[in-house]
Amino acid sequence: MPAMTFAELVEMYASYRRACGMKERPMQDIRYFFNACVRMPGGSPYLTQEMIDWWWEKRRSEIAVTHRARLNKVRPFLEYIIVRMGYAHLTIPKMPPYVESNSIPHYFTQLELRNLFMACDEISHCRTLEQKLRKMEVPVIFRLLYSSGIRCVEARLLDRSDIALKTGVVKITKTKGYRERIIVLHDTMREILVMYDSAMDSLMPGRQVFFPDIRGGYRKDKWLEAQFRECWYKYNTETAYPRELRHQYAIENINSWPNRGYETNEQLVSLKNSMGHSKTSRTLSYYALVPQYGSIIESKCGDTLEEVIPLMP
Repeated sequence: MPAMTFAELVEMYASYRRACGMKERPMQDIRYFFNACVRMPGGSPYLTQEMIDWWWEKRRSEIAVTHRARLNKVRPFLEYIIVRMGYAHLTIPKMPPYVESNSIPHYFTQLELRNLFMACDEISHCRTLEQKLRKMEVPVIFRLLYSSGIRCVEARLLDRSDIALKTGVVKITKTKGYRERIIVLHDTMREILVMYDSAMDSLMPGRQVFFPDIRGGYRKDKWLEAQFRECWYKYNTETAYPRELRHQYAIENINSWPNRGYETNEQLVSLKNSMGHSKTSRTLSYYALVPQYGSIIESKCGDTLEEVIPLMP
């Protein structure tokens, strides 16, 4: 039997995942791996060890965390073809050591938040479809990130069918780790989405994506980053990123819990589930950043603070 081409291996793996009822989203990363490898200098239509070794190299633009994340996305595919397809001549290189992310997210002041949303609302009306979409989408998507605590990728990949505008119930189906969950929006955010959806329906009737680009597809991460930078630095000077709106959501929630006794445990579990954390320790790590608790915990724990409160995930 002749060896299968790289493209055939990818499709074989995709068929296997579909047969097992697995999600399609990870295949985007596998196909990105495939496209990058076949276009590398000396690329081949067949998967080679050289391609795998090249992919395992750390890029200049990568930090340790993103390097490991990129490799982890293709490991299941390589394990499948080596173990199940009998490609024993290929090996998976050793993973780089795990490095904990110690970066502390920016804590937004109320003035900074007002400045951000004011800049979003000041985006002027323009003529092209892209400019009109930007005018409508930017003020809403950043308010959604701040008020719900969902991840940037989860907001970008929302479909209209994921949101029940009458109740404010949102199904998060395209997410980190592929752990689906349901959240409920505050009424003020739900009302904003109702007005936004109605206005968007007149601009792009029949759309399926909640925050579409001009082709009706999902917005890219680079687009979201660019919109945030333009609006943020219009009136603010401190460095911040859109993903930190999610951290702000957690911090403000925890800061509202003092003196509630055992109810705090229930609130913590609820926050963990709402944010889609796989472990409670990830939610607990926010305690060190909460003004209400951070200094108190540190004064009691001293050098053992990190043994009590985990580092930021």
